Amino acid sequence: MKKRLLTIGCILVIVTICIFCNKIFKKNSFSTEKTAYYIVHSDMLNKSGGLVGIDIDGNITSQESLKIQDISKSDLVDNTFIAGGNRANNHLLIDTQGNVTEFNLLDNPNYSGVTTITINNENIVAVMNGNITDNTYQNLFVIQDIQGNILEKKIFDIFASDILCENNTVYIIGSYLNLEKDQWSGKIIKYNLADSTIKENITSPNRDYKEVVLYDGNLYCSVADMNGYIKEIDILDMDSLEKLTSMNFDKNISSIFSFNNFLYGVFDNIICKIESDSTIVELSSLPQNTYVSSSLINENHVYFFSRNEATENKNGYVNLGFIVDYDILNNQMKSTPLSIENKNYDSIIFFPVIENHN
Repeated sequence: MKKRLLTIGCILVIVTICIFCNKIFKKNSFSTEKTAYYIVHSDMLNKSGGLVGIDIDGNITSQESLKIQDISKSDLVDNTFIAGGNRANNHLLIDTQGNVTEFNLLDNPNYSGVTTITINNENIVAVMNGNITDNTYQNLFVIQDIQGNILEKKIFDIFASDILCENNTVYIIGSYLNLEKDQWSGKIIKYNLADSTIKENITSPNRDYKEVVLYDGNLYCSVADMNGYIKEIDILDMDSLEKLTSMNFDKNISSIFSFNNFLYGVFDNIICKIESDSTIVELSSLPQNTYVSSSLINENHVYFFSRNEATENKNGYVNLGFIVDYDILNNQMKSTPLSIENKNYDSIIFFPVIENHN
């Protein structure tokens, strides 16, 4: 018995030493170059994931495990990155050094996750997923400060997909469900932060607003049909919310953004400038066999996560695609390959370390 206990003890010591040495080896094997991007990876159904830093060549500079689930909504506002859980009420604030602050909305981790999230004047602005009530689908609009104090909480009849804060106004876009007709329609909500007044508009049926940008004094909303194809942009008056006109295309739109009085979009994986007559000018192609999973814009740089259509596993790592930095002013593109350990990569979001760019 003593010999068996001694053997078990020796095995445990060896295993402990191996784990310790493996951690030291991994840490020492990290790149010493500057971190260019931070990657948040998580599992859709389990609280397991982490934060990985990579340099401009895709080499890992840091790695941290986090108990997070389905972190798939994000925004970058004035060098502050906010990330939200879609299925779980776990959310992150991350600075340019990779320091993570974890928080819950409404101070209750058991509530649902968010359909969209951003920051406005240092306050967290989010729309939380709800359920079907009173013949429609409802979401919960929440504003809370960094300390967790609830500043606003309202139920909206919408399934939200994007949010835009402009001055003292919050615009929420998505779709409205008429349960009796089993019909979804595009919808926009305007919420005035100064006096809490609300204006709403439901547009054409069998449509779903996906992404909104402010351009030329109006709101431009990409529109998905009921099959998920996005080949249309509605232009809405930012005051009345009425639809002014639509732009129709024969290519699928995966992202829209504006810069320097021009409107841009990604059409069939090609970055294009959108002219006022709905023609598009092709500028640069994103990596082949990828699709735009998420995007962020900062000044004249727009960043895309071009995710591989098919993942490739190699030596314990999975090749997920590329982080692409597109310089709008100079029409130049840099692609950074993204590979992480082969686990917890259902949801991938990222943000650039802005100070590293020239």
